[in-house]
Amino acid sequence: MDASAVRILTDLRNALAHGGISYLDEKGRQTDSQAAMLAFVGAVMKKGRISGVNVLRVHEREYRESLAAWASWLRKAGVTAALNERAA
Repeated sequence: MDASAVRILTDLRNALAHGGISYLDEKGRQTDSQAAMLAFVGAVMKKGRISGVNVLRVHEREYRESLAAWASWLRKAGVTAALNERAA
């Protein structure tokens, strides 16, 4: 199923912030060995309560590529330099 960019980014942020990440093998099953995919789990809230979860499943290679593209965009937009100046 397709999801909106807002939904994907919200779920990704929540999974990273709250440890909702699972490592999956090449068949999409949870594994303790070599991971081929990552699953990011984000809660669906209704009236202040968890009513379900969204699971984003991403191939590890594609996740690395998206992070590299995002980091490049942040550098080109000047965000990285601004953050570094603020931290100094």
